[in-house]
Amino acid sequence: MHVSQPYAKARPEFGLLVRSAAFTGLRQGELLALRVRHLDFMRRKVTVHESASEVSGTVHLLPTKTNEVRSVAMPGALVDDFMAWTAGRDQDAFVWPTLLNGPMRASALRSRHFKPAAKRCGLDGLRFHDLRHTCAALLIAQDAHPKSLQQWLGHSQITVTLDTYGHLFPAAEEALADRLDAHLFCATNPVLDSQPGSQTDDSYLRRSRSS
Repeated sequence: MHVSQPYAKARPEFGLLVRSAAFTGLRQGELLALRVRHLDFMRRKVTVHESASEVSGTVHLLPTKTNEVRSVAMPGALVDDFMAWTAGRDQDAFVWPTLLNGPMRASALRSRHFKPAAKRCGLDGLRFHDLRHTCAALLIAQDAHPKSLQQWLGHSQITVTLDTYGHLFPAAEEALADRLDAHLFCATNPVLDSQPGSQTDDSYLRRSRSS
């Protein structure tokens, strides 16, 4: 009787695909269109040139959403995994190829691999696109500037970034409020007003009117 191997041992490349989505924020189509030559191990960069789009079961390689090529940093752990997975492969080969060496279909990835794995982990209903949101949340937690986040995720405009992820910036808003409080306190506190270089209420109001 044949006993199949555990999923993680049988298809480790899909674990790498999930980690890549969560730590680079690339879209599903961008990941499936990656070729070995798009991985720069020395500079720890992934360069996104195109996106794989499935139409009626056929995969088409199309320009990115912004019609631009962009580079995204790779964590060191991903570099090691990518090097091991792509070792000895042709530079033009897809990183996650089909048996016929073409780009993988998104529907096949979703139905055969991602959804069953998510269900086994107790995450039934998780979407592959949610991994991109994970990356955005991790970057914001590391104090990423919205403009850097826009470039990293490949949004056409910063308004798209802020509309999608603005709610994840409460810490930044609180820090701004704290700095405003400190400014007001220094401007109005009578003890501080008597110190050299302090600012009185009148001078504060005059500067506010002129700004």
